[in-house]
Amino acid sequence: MKPSSLPGRFSDRHLLFGAALAQLVMRNWPIMIKERPESDNNLFEFSSGGGKALVLFKYATQPKSPWHFTVTGTQVTTIVDSSITVPGERRFLALICHLDGVCLLALNEFLSITTPGAEQYGLSVARPTNSSFRVSGPGRVALERVIPRSRWTKEILMR
Repeated sequence: MKPSSLPGRFSDRHLLFGAALAQLVMRNWPIMIKERPESDNNLFEFSSGGGKALVLFKYATQPKSPWHFTVTGTQVTTIVDSSITVPGERRFLALICHLDGVCLLALNEFLSITTPGAEQYGLSVARPTNSSFRVSGPGRVALERVIPRSRWTKEILMR
């Protein structure tokens, strides 16, 4: 048994996922969080006053920007699955940038900077000091808009 899977021990994954979830629950707004079983423990369904959201969690442990993420083709297939009853515009990737925060990338934004059918996709997230997140995909294709740090809680809670 790996040390990080022993009862009572936390891995980077536990700590970073927990920090992202804490930002939501500490907003004093009712929210239900359900892990989706088809995802190897990284796809979650959120229900709050604003309805449902489907979120694929990815995390980076590098302490400084830029942060790098790999999304597999299987993960993309899972998040676009039409049998999941969450509207397409409420599907996201939560890119947890070490201790800096969560860059919430909408599924349609992800699809706009990637080419369908790949086995994996590399994403890069940078955040200059006192600025918003900037996302680029494979081949350094940049997302046209920046993503504010506050998007994570606002979009998921829809307050």
